[in-house]
Amino acid sequence: MPVHRRLKSRSPPLVTAKRLLEEAYDGIAAWKRGWIDSAPTAWHPLLDPNSPPPGFQLPRKLWVTLNRVRTGHGRCGANLTKWGFSTNPACDCGASLQTTEHITFDCPSRAFGGTREDFLRATPEAVLWLEQLDVRL
Repeated sequence: MPVHRRLKSRSPPLVTAKRLLEEAYDGIAAWKRGWIDSAPTAWHPLLDPNSPPPGFQLPRKLWVTLNRVRTGHGRCGANLTKWGFSTNPACDCGASLQTTEHITFDCPSRAFGGTREDFLRATPEAVLWLEQLDVRL
């Protein structure tokens, strides 16, 4: 479509930038407010952009797995099937659907004995469980 026929932006970036400068906009404060308003209370310790979250010092492979458990998005049977990398979404324990949640809290052969809070705080027990986990999330 020719430039002269396109709709003009209702909020051009330059106009928005000028308005934000005039209002002394604080992006970090706005980010924190947005997260605190929408994130579960247990996640609040992870929301300080000025300090690394618990577990940040872990080796990368462990750090990735920790965050996959925290978010509930990992390389489990259900997701691998959804992504086309597997044809079987079941867990080897007999459950019909192997999800990150199932592996972490419900699987009779793998379940972690603690709480979700342990993963958010990266407790030694949670880290040890991740190290000993026999599936790669």
